Amino acid sequence: MVGWRGKSGLWPKPATWLAPPIVSAFILLLIPIFWERSEIRKVQSAVLVGERPPAIWIVTDEKVLGKNYGRTFRMSQSDVGDLCVGFVGDVEELPNVAGTTIVLTGRFSSSVLRQKLAGAAALRLVNPAVFPQELEEFKNRSEKMTVFIGDFSQSPASQAWAGESNTRRMAGVGDFIPDWPVKLLQEIHTTP
Repeated sequence: MVGWRGKSGLWPKPATWLAPPIVSAFILLLIPIFWERSEIRKVQSAVLVGERPPAIWIVTDEKVLGKNYGRTFRMSQSDVGDLCVGFVGDVEELPNVAGTTIVLTGRFSSSVLRQKLAGAAALRLVNPAVFPQELEEFKNRSEKMTVFIGDFSQSPASQAWAGESNTRRMAGVGDFIPDWPVKLLQEIHTTP
C-alpha cells in the first residue's frame, strides 16, 4: 500500500495524520477522570484503606486471614462500606491507636501489648494462638476485650479460650476465615 501511494503520489492530507495522536492523547487525559480510585496507601510499615484515619487496626496472621488478605478485603469492600482499616504485620508496628478497635489475629507478640494498646477503645482477638494466661492483665479489662473463635478451630489455645466469659464463636469457620472482611467485621460491629 505504501509503495502504491508513493508511486501514485496520493497521500492523505496532513490533518488526517494528526487526528489519531490527538484523539489518543484526549482519551489518555480522560482516563484519570473516570478511573475509580482506591484509597489504599502505605504509611511507614502499615497499609491503610480508606480516606480517613483507620477506625480498626488489624494485626495480620496468614494462618487466619490468608496470604492475600488485602485482595480479599478489596473484593469485599462494597459489602464492608466506607470503613477505614489499617493493616500491620506485628503489634510493634502499630502507631497511636487511641480510640480505635484493635484486631489481633492468630499469633502475636504479647510483650509489647500494654504500651501499644493503652488507649485503644476495644481489643478483639481472632483465633488467638496465645493462651489466656499470657494475657491475664487484659482479661481484667473484659469490657474492652472480646475473643472470636471459629467453630472448627484446631488450635489448642482456642480451646483454652472457649471457657472464658468474653469468648464468641464464629459459625462455619475454623482457624482460617476465607471471607474474613464480611464475617469478621460483621462480628466486630455487632459486639458491644
